Amino acid sequence: MYVVASYNDTSNKRNEVTIWDKIIRSPEEANFKKKGILIEYPLRDNGRELRSREVRLHLRYRTMPIVGVMYEKEVAASDFQTPGEYFRDGMQAQLEEAVKKQKRKAKELGLEDWQM
Repeated sequence: MYVVASYNDTSNKRNEVTIWDKIIRSPEEANFKKKGILIEYPLRDNGRELRSREVRLHLRYRTMPIVGVMYEKEVAASDFQTPGEYFRDGMQAQLEEAVKKQKRKAKELGLEDWQM
């Protein structure tokens, strides 16, 4: 069983990322009910193209027979929108403001050639 995140409208043609998976070895394990699971594989935004985008999560599974064809089945899907700003964006702005504050204080103390 695995969860795939898919999205469109970026520079890549196919955008599917597996973010979580689990091997089901018995019928008891197949009765799966969990909430608040953390992803195993992060959804990275290298080109910053995922901000404020619609992403669809797909819950899929594959049957692995000893001999024969492997079948894939999608059993659920859900949409969500990614945030317009990431947590590190806010941290960067706070860091830049702190540097400006330190430079102003250094200038007031006569340390104008002070460098970060």
